[in-house]
Amino acid sequence: PIPEGDYEFTIAGWNLTETQEGRPMIAWRLELIGEKAQEAEVLGRSVFYNTPLPCWQTEDGYVTGKKKPQEDAKFITSGTNFLVELCKGVGYTWSEDFNPEEMVRLSGWLRITHREYQGRLREQVRIYPQE
Repeated sequence: PIPEGDYEFTIAGWNLTETQEGRPMIAWRLELIGEKAQEAEVLGRSVFYNTPLPCWQTEDGYVTGKKKPQEDAKFITSGTNFLVELCKGVGYTWSEDFNPEEMVRLSGWLRITHREYQGRLREQVRIYPQE
């Protein structure tokens, strides 16, 4: 794993995917840049940061969009704080017309810590808000 510490990053790409439950999310690829990454010999390495998207939950699954798809649909926002954290961390202003492609090449700072998951040491990523 990448050593624990604070690193500068740039958003190198993203992919629209789903959580294990089928909820839409964005998997962001964050490339480590800057002097600190170079010193730790991880310059150019990537970490991934997943952000669930707000959506409607129906009996048939999940639906994105502003309009309620059916009367009994429930609006789900849990986990969207990760997306808000990333937007704040790279200075991107959220709007209803959110376009992840506009965030590619924006930069910020993150902290990597380690935690054990399924018997393996994994990186845990936290984004710093821009001042």
